[in-house]
Amino acid sequence: LLLEEGGIYADADDRLIADPASLLRYGPGMILFREPGVGAISNNLLCAPAGHPLLRFAVDMTLEALLRRDNDNTWSKTGPGLMTRAAAAHVIASPEAAMQDLALVPPVFMHRHIQAHVQLPYKSTPNYWNNQSAANDPAIKSALQTLVEED
Repeated sequence: LLLEEGGIYADADDRLIADPASLLRYGPGMILFREPGVGAISNNLLCAPAGHPLLRFAVDMTLEALLRRDNDNTWSKTGPGLMTRAAAAHVIASPEAAMQDLALVPPVFMHRHIQAHVQLPYKSTPNYWNNQSAANDPAIKSALQTLVEED
């Protein structure tokens, strides 16, 4: 829906605590927020114009993974790992366009707009990707650090 129509997406357990229009001050295109820690891209708050190519990358990557029946963890298949790969694909495919149509905002600013307000039981289980702290996985840290160092 976000790819087709554009707009603002927030996870079901997040509550908007600021005027939605205030999110748009970060840029005219796709607005993403970094995860705390290693700098992966969060997927719980997304702002995008209709048809943004980064979302096309994300949708295509998800569909391909589902059709291949990949057994990746949620972080990688549909979570921050997916958004991080989609953003990288967009930047690689169109560096000049990405400079104009992509804003990557530090996590502190995200929390000025949304706040978790529902404690979902699955998020406290050991299987929840954020509890497993995928961001602390040495392989993920190494891959993200390599991307940072190449800049």
